[in-house]
Amino acid sequence: MNASAFNRREFTAGFGAIVVAFSLDPKLARGQERLPGSLQNNRRLDGWIRINADGTATIFTGKVELGQGILTALAQIAAEELDLPLSRIKMISGDTGQTPNEGQTAGSQSIENSGTALRMAGAEVRAILIDLAPVEGPRDQRAVEAREDVLCYSTPVLEKAVEVTGPIALILSISSSARDTDFTGKLVDVYPNGRAEILTDGILRARYRESFTEPKLLEPEQIYELRLDLWATSNLFKAGHRIRLEVSSSNFPRFDRNTNTGGVIETETEQDFVLAINRIYHDAAHPSHLLLPIIERD
Repeated sequence: MNASAFNRREFTAGFGAIVVAFSLDPKLARGQERLPGSLQNNRRLDGWIRINADGTATIFTGKVELGQGILTALAQIAAEELDLPLSRIKMISGDTGQTPNEGQTAGSQSIENSGTALRMAGAEVRAILIDLAPVEGPRDQRAVEAREDVLCYSTPVLEKAVEVTGPIALILSISSSARDTDFTGKLVDVYPNGRAEILTDGILRARYRESFTEPKLLEPEQIYELRLDLWATSNLFKAGHRIRLEVSSSNFPRFDRNTNTGGVIETETEQDFVLAINRIYHDAAHPSHLLLPIIERD
């Protein structure tokens, strides 16, 4: 059983049970005159599957067992799509008060109709549960790094392991077209397969670059030096990995947005927002850099 399946079962236990009360996503039917099998006339997921607090799933089918092994086959289909052991699947069949109306049971059509319906419903329920479950561990940053407003600075592939333990600081030489704006930094461990795991991050609102009690607005296009506290971490960047720094000007919703006006943000609305054009300098006169506490070990 993979980790995501285990985490989903832990997640459901906190609710007593989850009744997945959704119709099938219309995107599944896009371009199709009919949905497969019995889904055409029974489109509510909660009519097919219920996830229980004890880690089991109850499967509802309008087909009945006539000695052809149909319930075992349908249970196997549901277990496969939900990524659950077969022992955790409970079947309810042919109950007109609970199960979908699938008409008559015919050996030649039961898998074609009920089986295809359960396969699609199971896949959809599994996707919903994955979306609902809390994300555990460091998040992969590749989707964020693809944005045009995120700068990425990476080392070459490491030939030997590098240990970083202690506080992290980012020194940036910046300018902005706005009177106030934010700058963010992230320390990232890049795996050989491209996965980019965040280790620690931080943010600085430019008006507080000198003091949190006496804010000073920026002069547009003037160059300033900022020091961002990225907090602390302890990580072994293994050989074959890369060390990466991400720099941007926002990390919402982790940190609140800056309207970039220099005004009182809590009283402003979306109509007050100002587009900020921010620049990072890293030349001889303006050496932006990342301070890493490297631990040398024998």
